[in-house]
Amino acid sequence: MRALFSLVLFLLSFQGFAQQKPPMIPRVSFLSPKAGVEIGIHSVWSFYPALGMNFNVMSQTLTYTNGSSTTNVHISSILCLDLQGRHYYNVYKRIKQNKDVDKFAANFLCLRIKPGFVLNPYQNYVNMSSSGTPYYTKESSFAFWASAAWGMQRNMGQYGYWSFMVGPGVSLDTFTQQMTFEFAGGTALEVGLKF
Repeated sequence: MRALFSLVLFLLSFQGFAQQKPPMIPRVSFLSPKAGVEIGIHSVWSFYPALGMNFNVMSQTLTYTNGSSTTNVHISSILCLDLQGRHYYNVYKRIKQNKDVDKFAANFLCLRIKPGFVLNPYQNYVNMSSSGTPYYTKESSFAFWASAAWGMQRNMGQYGYWSFMVGPGVSLDTFTQQMTFEFAGGTALEVGLKF
C-alpha cells in the first residue's frame, strides 16, 4: 500500500510539472539589431534563437611598388541566425538575496552557434601582381561562428533589458576554408525590450 501511495504521488508530481508552461520571452535588441524568443527549458536553462544583423568594419592599406599607398574601408552587413543554449547559474543565489530573476535576469554560461549570410561582400586584395597592380577576390557570402561565453543579463524597468557576454570562439571563412580562433569571438552587447 505504501509503495502504491508513493507511486501515485510521484506521478502527480510529473502531472503538475507538465502543466507548467515554460516561459517564452520575445525580445528585440536595438544595439545589436536582432529579434528572437528566449524559451525556458527549466528554471535555470533556456534556448534563445534569434535573427539579427552583424556589421563588420574592415580596412586594408595597400602599398604599391611605386611607393604610393591607398586605404580601403568597407562595412559588411551579415544576416545571422543566432542560436544560444544558456545556463543561468546564479538564479538561486539571486533569489536568496531578494534580487530580480524575472525573465532570466541572472549570470549565465552560453554555447552559441551563429551561421550567417554576407549581404554585401567586399572585394579582398589577395596579392600584388608583378606589375604592382592588386588583384581581387570576393568575400565569401556565408559565415559561421561558434563560441562559449560567460554573460550577464538584467532587466531595466518592466520591458527593458541589457545583456553582455564575452568568451572565446572560432569563425569559419568559407572562401579560404580556414578556421580562425578569436579570444573575444563570443562577445556581444544587447540593449532592447523583452515582452
